[in-house]
Amino acid sequence: MAPSDPPRQYAADDEERFRLLEKNSPDMVFRRTVDGVYLEVSAAGALLLGRPVEQIVGTSAESWVHPGDAEEFEWAERDLRRDGRVVVCLRLRHADGHWMWVEDTCWVVRDAAGEPQEVRGFLREAEGQRRREEALRLLQEQARSVIDTARDAFVSIDEDGLVIDWNQSAERLFGFSHREVMGRPLADTLIPERYRAAHKAGLARVLSGGESHVLGRRIELSALHRDGHEIPVELAVWRLKSAKARCFNAFLRDITERKQTEVALAQARDQAIAASQAKSQFVASMSHEIRTPMNGVIGLSNLLLGTELTPEQRRYAEGIQSAGSALLSLINDILDFSKLEAGKLELEEVAFSPQLMVEEVIALVAQTAQARGLELLSDFHPQLPAMVLGDSGRLRQILLNLASNAVKFTENGEVVIRVRPASAQPSAQSAPWLHFEVTDTGIGIAETDQKRMFDAFSQADASTTRRYGGTGLGLAICRRLTEAMGGSIGVNSRPGEGSTFWFTVPVRTPDTPQPPQEAAQPVVLRGLRALIVDDNDTNRLILDTQLRRWHMHTTTVPGGPQALVALHEASAAGRLFDLALLDMQMPDMDGLELARRITTDQKLGRVLLVLLTSGPPLPAAELTAAGIARSLAKPVQQSQLMDALTEIVTHRSPTAAATPAPVARPPAHRGHLLLVEDNDINQMVAQGILTRLGYSADVAADGLQALQLLGEHPYQAVLMDCHMPRMDGYSATRELRRRERNSGRHVPVIAMTADALAEDRDRCLAAGMDDYISKPVSAEELEHALARWAHPAGPPADEDEDDLRISIEQRLDELRGSGTPAEHDLVDRLVDHFLTRAPELTSALFHALDRHDSSEIAEKAHSLKGAAGNIGAQSLADCCQDLEQAARGGAPTQLAETAPRLQDELDRTCRTIETLRSRPPGRGRDED
Repeated sequence: MAPSDPPRQYAADDEERFRLLEKNSPDMVFRRTVDGVYLEVSAAGALLLGRPVEQIVGTSAESWVHPGDAEEFEWAERDLRRDGRVVVCLRLRHADGHWMWVEDTCWVVRDAAGEPQEVRGFLREAEGQRRREEALRLLQEQARSVIDTARDAFVSIDEDGLVIDWNQSAERLFGFSHREVMGRPLADTLIPERYRAAHKAGLARVLSGGESHVLGRRIELSALHRDGHEIPVELAVWRLKSAKARCFNAFLRDITERKQTEVALAQARDQAIAASQAKSQFVASMSHEIRTPMNGVIGLSNLLLGTELTPEQRRYAEGIQSAGSALLSLINDILDFSKLEAGKLELEEVAFSPQLMVEEVIALVAQTAQARGLELLSDFHPQLPAMVLGDSGRLRQILLNLASNAVKFTENGEVVIRVRPASAQPSAQSAPWLHFEVTDTGIGIAETDQKRMFDAFSQADASTTRRYGGTGLGLAICRRLTEAMGGSIGVNSRPGEGSTFWFTVPVRTPDTPQPPQEAAQPVVLRGLRALIVDDNDTNRLILDTQLRRWHMHTTTVPGGPQALVALHEASAAGRLFDLALLDMQMPDMDGLELARRITTDQKLGRVLLVLLTSGPPLPAAELTAAGIARSLAKPVQQSQLMDALTEIVTHRSPTAAATPAPVARPPAHRGHLLLVEDNDINQMVAQGILTRLGYSADVAADGLQALQLLGEHPYQAVLMDCHMPRMDGYSATRELRRRERNSGRHVPVIAMTADALAEDRDRCLAAGMDDYISKPVSAEELEHALARWAHPAGPPADEDEDDLRISIEQRLDELRGSGTPAEHDLVDRLVDHFLTRAPELTSALFHALDRHDSSEIAEKAHSLKGAAGNIGAQSLADCCQDLEQAARGGAPTQLAETAPRLQDELDRTCRTIETLRSRPPGRGRDED
């Protein structure tokens, strides 16, 4: 039988086709009832069955079928009713008494409502059926041979679940002979008792036309041996259907060895994971043990450098500090590499400016580059996105490593950092990509060594390590980080000609794209003529590109003599230069001498001069005498250059030299803390740093002593070591938080530990600590943490408090308007939103400060500024404005000065709002 699923047929549409078939077909074409009674038969029927058509009409189709094919006919009728069409081969009785093979094709005709109306079809003599039967017997014999010789067990069951076939491999696998198992229920023979009910339910479901969960699939299960033990087998089942019966056949393969291998592999995997965890724990423990004495080495040397020392003593102290910092860098590299190997690296996604990130990296390596006499340059593609989403911290780590290496391996010449958009890769067509390059004029790398540059503990050769230092972990970490972000990294280099290290990574476009930081073109610079004087080709090209983007007309020359020629030619042609950018360090004639000659030459007119220097700053008087309007230290950020040119062109720059940022001086006394530390050296370091920052501190040697002191004295914050005898920092903090539940107080606890893994930070926060600082302790990091948590105990001055109260009260009264219930409800919701949202924004801002994420700082400060201004807290809004401007202007010193004010202003604002909420609206000022 070959059932199919034709589209629904309607009697009216089928009639014409049926009449054509009846008239022209040599086959017996018929119509009959659904029950099988012939209604109409074509003339060919008389020839096929040997009886007149009148004697065939009215008979039952089943009455003509051979008794041996009756069951096959019944199955065909059942399939016809279910599927709507069927083809079956049967033996029919001829009028002369002989039996003949015919092929019976039938289909159901339905009415417009889809109900069965009648059955139509045709009969034709099947002359080759006998040959087909013989071929079928041959195929059956071949199949029997395959089954008998198969290495896998073969089992067949009927519709009742009784075994009807069982090969020799099944005898060997399950221990039952063919004679023993034939006719036995398969479920009671091979199926473990816990699976028998499911097996019987599945068989019944398939027989009733339901879905099968095993047919046509390979599944694994357990089977019973004759002796009762279970055997893991792989099962492949298929169904056979004939006119007489249906059966289910299966090959079963013993997979005991495979399972044993899988168990062994799982055990090996578990052992490898355990070994990796043990290694990670060892690295973390090693880091902790090394960081503890390193805290003393770096901290004490830093304190020592803050005292009066002889030149020789200072050289020794600086050497100690440099060696300690190098060792700390190595420890951090090993930790990073360990986390990458263990797959524990977690990537963040924050909004950041690629240009600002590159400029931050340049600022970090600028001092070293200047000390080596190198030109350090940056080049930004004009289509570079202003803001993207990605892990800015890890990207900065990769770029800083490559830039530091470039400076370290370059004796003279230049280091250039470039960033541009990259074409999307096939793996992420919709995501934008960034391409970074760090090019140097250093020693270069042989082609044979380039392939292993990114392997762990690998450098070009052993002499490189001896001469330049390093472990060879940095580039391996860069490769792992780049690959973790879905990018790639590589190098192009020739010995003696320098190298270009590059990496390309995918980022995401922010949901609300921001305009570029430098998007506004300075109108005052448009059309001005500028002369660029620099002996470095790359620097000239970059400056030329930057100025042209601002629509300036530029001329470039490589030195002072050529500059004077260009200036005189321009003067003679009546096209004087408006600006000249002079490099300070040039052969034959430096920038200062060139400036003097330009200034004293009356023929050249008044050219505004800007000096670019990679050396120490020159005295303002000397710059002024040379006629220099502004001096900028290399590397010059685009924003700095644009601001400087704009200022001198609009005559807003009264002095030649840039005014240095004021040095922040801590107040005489900023608060009293509790230091919990068991190591004497670490106590000394921490107390020295705290004294320098303006804090006093009591010292406890363990958690028990700390709890005792906390019960006796009020402290603004606690600096808590985590690993101490008697009671560690985790237990002490949990006990402190338990005691605070009924008191309503909350003393900030800042973890100060040599543990450096992310899970260590999580453990500190889970214990109830508020913040986390890694040892060796950095004075800057400690000051930031204390600024967030250790607030002055005393209230603000009454005058400032009154001004703030009046400002907020006026704003709330303004928002209340005429005082309708709806307006009062609006103000209440605004106040509630501010009291909830402002602390969240402040916390996020401080986290961004910790990460030095300027774009995030600016964003959060801008949001908080808007909220504060809307509520009338002008002093808080002003503080946020200062933070936003400092972040967008790349002024870390100003950020460090302004950030400590933020929490105080927020606390003051929240206290004032809570006070005003308790008063009737509009009555606060009158009653005061």
